[in-house]
Amino acid sequence: MLASMIHNLHLQGREITFTPPENHKVLQYMTDQGFFVEFNFDSVDKPLRRAHRSRSVMLRRMDEFVGSYPVEVADWLSRNSSVPAEAVRDMVEITLTELINNVFDHSKSPIGCCICAQAYKDEGKLMLSITDLGIGFLESLLPRDSFLQSDEAAISYAVKEGVSSRSNRRNRGAGLHILSDWMKTQHGELEIISKDGRWRQLPQGNCEHETLCFSFPGTCINMHVPIDVLLALNAERAKQEQEEATRAVLLGDGSAKATAKPSPRSCHVARPKAMYPKSVT
Repeated sequence: MLASMIHNLHLQGREITFTPPENHKVLQYMTDQGFFVEFNFDSVDKPLRRAHRSRSVMLRRMDEFVGSYPVEVADWLSRNSSVPAEAVRDMVEITLTELINNVFDHSKSPIGCCICAQAYKDEGKLMLSITDLGIGFLESLLPRDSFLQSDEAAISYAVKEGVSSRSNRRNRGAGLHILSDWMKTQHGELEIISKDGRWRQLPQGNCEHETLCFSFPGTCINMHVPIDVLLALNAERAKQEQEEATRAVLLGDGSAKATAKPSPRSCHVARPKAMYPKSVT
C-alpha cells in the first residue's frame, strides 16, 4: 500500500521525505521486500527519488502485464521455501496472472499495480500481495449492479460466481470466485480491501467482512498459502505420475502420457476448465 501511494505522489510531481521505522524488524522487512531499492532510498530524511524499477520480484510496479513475471515470482518463492517450482507455479498462475490482468482491465489505476511476494519459512507460508490505486469494486460494479450500497457489500458480491464488471479477451475469466475456491483447497487466507470495505476468507473457509474506519484509495489483495499444503499436493502429484509411468510400462507402452488414465486419488489442483465464464476486479 505504501509503495503504491508513493508512486502515485511521484506521478503528481510531489517531493517525498521518508523516515525509516525505528523498529528493527519492520526495517528489515521493508529491506527484504526491496522497498528501499525500488525508490533508491539511501539515508534517513532524504527525499525519495524514483529509480528504474528493480528486477527483484519482492516489490515491483507494473504498467502492463509481463508474461515472464509470474514465473519469476514462482521461481523465487520456490528457492526461498523449499517448495518445488512446479507446485508454486500452479499457485501463481491461478492467482497472480488473473489479478494482474484484472487491474489493467478494470481498475483504471494511474500507477498500474504494485506487487510483492514473500516466503515465511518459520511460519510455513507463502504470501502474495497486489495493490492498485484504481476505482475500486463498488464503482466498477455499479453501472450494472446499482443495488450495491457500500464497498464492503461490493467485495462480498464480487466474490460470487458469475459476477463481472466487464470482460476482456486478455483474461481467462477465472474470476474471484475461482480464486476463493482455490484458496479453500489450500487452507489459505484471502483478504481483499477496497476503499473502506474489507473482506476476508479464513483458512477454515468461513468469511468475514467489515467497513473500515479509513478509506484506502484503491484495492489491495493479500493471499497467504501454507507451505505444507503445497508440499502435500506436489507429493501426491509425483506419486500419480509414477503410477501413470508404471501403468504405461505394464501396458507395453513407454509413453506414460499417451496411455495413462488420471488417478482418482490425485488431489492436484489444476486450473479449472469449465469454470471460467467471467472475471472481476
